[in-house]
Amino acid sequence: MHSSLFTTHTLSAKTLYRRRQTLLRQFFSRRDTLQSLEKRLAGHISALALTSEPVPDAAPSCAAETFVQFAALLVSDREELLTALNQWSGEDDTLDEAMLYALTFCASPSTWKRLQIEMPSPARLELQIKARSRLGKPLPENELEEALDPSQPVSLQGAALEHIGHCCPQLLNVASARYHDSHAEIQLAALSAGLRLGDHAASEALRSEFEPSTDPSVAEPGLLRLGAIALPNQVMPSLEILAEENPKDGLWLLALTGQRDAAATVLRKLQEPRSADDAAIAWQWLSGQALPRRPRLHLVEAQQPSSDDNLPDPAHALQWWQQQETQWPATQRRAFGIALDENTAHTLADSWSGQAGDALSDIAALCHSHYDVEQGGKQCTN
Repeated sequence: MHSSLFTTHTLSAKTLYRRRQTLLRQFFSRRDTLQSLEKRLAGHISALALTSEPVPDAAPSCAAETFVQFAALLVSDREELLTALNQWSGEDDTLDEAMLYALTFCASPSTWKRLQIEMPSPARLELQIKARSRLGKPLPENELEEALDPSQPVSLQGAALEHIGHCCPQLLNVASARYHDSHAEIQLAALSAGLRLGDHAASEALRSEFEPSTDPSVAEPGLLRLGAIALPNQVMPSLEILAEENPKDGLWLLALTGQRDAAATVLRKLQEPRSADDAAIAWQWLSGQALPRRPRLHLVEAQQPSSDDNLPDPAHALQWWQQQETQWPATQRRAFGIALDENTAHTLADSWSGQAGDALSDIAALCHSHYDVEQGGKQCTN
């Protein structure tokens, strides 16, 4: 490949990778936008795979460069693949995330066979487990046992427990033994696996984490999120407190419960300038409304008339609430203004990416389990 053409494909692929990461960091981004971007990205990677450019010994300096180089190696299935994987993994979280995406995006069946030849390092094994979880490819039993050894890094054990929930239902007992683990990361992974597999004991173990005396400001953030998704009624009191103390985190988690009372709180916080921006994000999750913005002076009696700040306009939200409040049963869970059941949860998960897409995928997975974690039914309501 001509060097200028190689450079053009490299720069374009790096730009698209960065745009992809931006979409995933946003609360709301359309999945079709992400898919269109990834299709273009695949074209550049395929072109780069035709080159014989040498692979550097040291890990690339940034995530975008890591993804581009590693993805091209995967597509071309070059000999340097295992060397790069061993040398680059475990250097930096952002670089590992880039390699993880490359594995899920580009790895072929022959590549996965090559990766099974030798027992990898903990960092490489963790990458492979996470990639296989995303792809629904069970890990060989000997590698999973190695990853679950208590002497392994906590992050590796957590990845292995998450993998059980995605791919190894026959090992539910392994996950259930860690529901009360002293390491928060391991406990969260075990509970997530158990809930995904429909284990009522996981629901009870998670419920025990949220007593009336629980201080949400010091609670494990991952457990709060899992509670908001799996046990909305149980966690709502804690999240109401958190929403007052920390609107940025609390209002989003409160919205994830999908409860009518949560919507009332979010609407109130939407009318307070300090929390209006965070409340607008939560409101979009609950109602599906992306609120327009208006100058601060149109919304509040500003102390500083010269301020040019904009705030979300609550007028549309108030109008929507007047129409919907009496039609929203207290036992009904909603997202984007839609009552959630297994079908609607999957439909929404297929439509959104970003943080909303991640939450919808988790809710859809719980809906697909054999009973509802809140009520023992087959619905996402509670």
